[in-house]
Amino acid sequence: MNKINPNSYFENNYRSLVKRYNCYDTEDIHKSWISNVNFQGLKVLDVGSGSGRDALYYASQGAEVTAIDFSSNMISYAKAKDYFNKINWIEDELPNLASQEHSSNFDLIAATAILMFLSPEEQILALKRLFELLCANGKIIMTFKEDLEDNLAYKLSPVFIDTAKSLGFEVKVVDGGVDKNSSHNVYWTLFILSL
Repeated sequence: MNKINPNSYFENNYRSLVKRYNCYDTEDIHKSWISNVNFQGLKVLDVGSGSGRDALYYASQGAEVTAIDFSSNMISYAKAKDYFNKINWIEDELPNLASQEHSSNFDLIAATAILMFLSPEEQILALKRLFELLCANGKIIMTFKEDLEDNLAYKLSPVFIDTAKSLGFEVKVVDGGVDKNSSHNVYWTLFILSL
């Protein structure tokens, strides 16, 4: 199956994607981890921020948020919802995150529903890059969708977990179950990577 370029797909279809993303509540969709986090004063990086739903939630809970997405349309949409201008919105993409060249010390990095749009090789590069941006006791939250019929998505790198462990992460894998809004078998996995 030929892969579609996710950048052009997301840029051209951002209106329908925003509508879909905003149907979900941040606390509900991330209930397996979000209730355990006190966001007050945390420095949070939201990679693949999309419609801004999660970034706006983190900021509303007291976090200092940097939100990154590769879609200029998504960034414009999300920025318009940031009425108090609390979030640093940046157009950039994994695996490089060139805009964060001199950044580090994020307490929490959320990369939810983004990793599967990177090739297995890029997934490893992205993991290493996110590791560089974390503070000493930081966490990375990643969700990964396995959908063999999605011609935008890749499989998870077979060395992803081993690479995370070699970087010093404690890896917790949570079965996210079947996507209830899909017409075919789509499975989600949550990775909580803690230093």
